[in-house]
Amino acid sequence: MSYDERERRYHEYVEVKLPYFDEIVENGDTPWFWQPDKCQELAQSLGLPDLATDDEIRRALWMRRFQRPEPPEGMSQIKSIRSHQRGSADVRLGSESDHRRTDTLAA
Repeated sequence: MSYDERERRYHEYVEVKLPYFDEIVENGDTPWFWQPDKCQELAQSLGLPDLATDDEIRRALWMRRFQRPEPPEGMSQIKSIRSHQRGSADVRLGSESDHRRTDTLAA
């Protein structure tokens, strides 16, 4: 998904949620993104400036969902489960791996 598509979907999300947040205000409460202490804490955890606007924080949270997380420290990276299984099967079989059937069946 392109950045423009993500941005468009973010704006759609904001528009859809407006009635929900209006209802929160009507009921005497405050949406989380209007609470300075929560916004400052989120801005720090997202690596944004302390004076980030509520829209910048909400956009950063939205865009974060499209990023692949970093693997845990010490975890070896694999390209796919199949390559990982293939590699562990070779280790398990050891010298027996030479006895695999390599010919193909005739159609």
